Amino acid sequence: MAKLTVLLDDDQMVELGQLAGESGVSENDVVREAIDRLLQSHRGPGTPLFARRLGPLAIEEHDRSAPDIGSDTSAT
Repeated sequence: MAKLTVLLDDDQMVELGQLAGESGVSENDVVREAIDRLLQSHRGPGTPLFARRLGPLAIEEHDRSAPDIGSDTSAT
């Protein structure tokens, strides 16, 4: 684990302490969770880290001549 020093104004420090107390966790845990959420939002919703390395994925258009999975074509 690495150490980072962040300067907060008095109001931010008070609110951080209140949030940590209400949540039953440390101020460090609150800050780490906030950073995790920020980093996740930067990555994009639902995009796992490994998937970003795959590049664009080719998605074939739906072939309308092929039967849909689960459809019963014998009952016509």
